[in-house]
Parts: sequence; C-alpha cells; structure tokens
Amino acid sequence: MEMTTEKNTLTISYGTDGSLHSKSYTIHYCDPQQGLQKYEEKDYVGIIPAFVERWWTKVDETGSSTLTMPETDVPESEQQFRLECVHDTKKSERSKPAAEAGKAEDSTITHTTSKCSVIVTVKSGSFASASGQLVATLASAVALTGLLVGSL
Repeated sequence: MEMTTEKNTLTISYGTDGSLHSKSYTIHYCDPQQGLQKYEEKDYVGIIPAFVERWWTKVDETGSSTLTMPETDVPESEQQFRLECVHDTKKSERSKPAAEAGKAEDSTITHTTSKCSVIVTVKSGSFASASGQLVATLASAVALTGLLVGSL
C-alpha cells in the first residue's frame, strides 16, 4: 500500500469480528523490518514527525479505520510502517442432537483466528519530484542557452 500527497488516505477494513492488532494503533505501528512472527511497536512520530493521533478515525462499527495524513505533513523521505489486523470468529456447533425434548444439547464453540499484515509506504508525491525535475531541466536549458549565446 502506498500513501503520497495525492493519495493521503488509507482505510483498513477488518470486519465486525476483527480489530487492528495493537489497541494503540492510533499512536503506534509495527516495525516493518521485523518478521511477521515478531511484533515490535514503534511511535509514528519517529518516522512522521508531524503525526498526531487524530489522523486516525474509526469509520463505523462495521470494522473500518481510516488514516488521513494532511498533504503538508507527508515526510520528504520515504518511510514504511506495518499494520496488522486480527480476525477472530466464534462458531457455536452442536456435537450431538438432543435425544428428547427438554434435554440440553451438547455444543462447542470454535474459534478461528486469522491475521493480515499490510506494509504502508509513505513518500512525497509525484508532484514534488516532478517539480524538482522541471527545475533541473529549466536550469540546464538556461545554462545551455547561455553557452550558445556566449559562443556567437
């Protein structure tokens, strides 16, 4: 997943049975350099100095959270962070049918857990890099024009 000045919003949907792995996801991220089995939390301000917790909003109770980074606060250098979500479903299953009316049924509850991991790359948008290339191109054109005029 990539975030730039042009694409500065990220929505993670994890469903009603899921959640982001860290309860403090609004201030911490998971180190993307660590393996998937290791979860090391770090502060967003370490990679995005202007980061504030209110950039994260919970969209609704259906299990979505959105990160909106102001265009002016996208860091100059490329940064990465990892988000993890956990989906935990519980199913109640009957193991034996009741032999007679009024008798309690045997049932079991089955838990199924799955994880997702998303690495987010934050970098300055193409406009900033295109502007830098345009300035370099114009400077070269001006220098070349100066050489041509000077040689006449």
